[in-house]
Amino acid sequence: MGAAASAETVGRFARAAGWPVLADPISGLRTGANAVSAYEALLRVPDFADGHRPEVVLRIGAPLTGKVATSWLDPSIMQIVVDPDASWLDPHRAASERVECCAEALLTSLAERLDSDRPLDDTEWLDDWLGAEAAARAAIDPLLDAGDAPFEGRVARDVFAALPAGAACFVAPSMPVRDAEWFAAPRDGLRMYANRG
Repeated sequence: MGAAASAETVGRFARAAGWPVLADPISGLRTGANAVSAYEALLRVPDFADGHRPEVVLRIGAPLTGKVATSWLDPSIMQIVVDPDASWLDPHRAASERVECCAEALLTSLAERLDSDRPLDDTEWLDDWLGAEAAARAAIDPLLDAGDAPFEGRVARDVFAALPAGAACFVAPSMPVRDAEWFAAPRDGLRMYANRG
């Protein structure tokens, strides 16, 4: 299920809240300065995963694809699922609350309120995530580039990076969806379609 929110609105909310955006590339929301693409790799490091458990998560649409992130977002974390289609997208029964509303309108309203309320220097949480993202990408990308064989993760990363702005991309199940989640860097300008499988 799609998020029913634009990448611009999600980015504006994330900037106003000082939150990272953890999004599958198939959501079309893995864009902007707050996007963290290496969350699956980061959450495999126990110290990082334990030290970065959020107090609350606002989830728009379907859950993340990967098992590591899904397990990390267990029911002990308050999770508010914005469910614009009234589909109750919570297969792991982790949601604390479901809000049946227009995600675009909700995020716009929250961003406006947060823009006026949040101290501008309150960026430690986000800075930590973005620093870890930069370090993880600096480690992952050279490994993907090290060999001549067309490893699936390298193919996923390179296809996402090479498509021209405005292109449509269809990712089909099951491993290509996960390869895209694990290895594709943040970028905008793509229309995403997928069968998660």
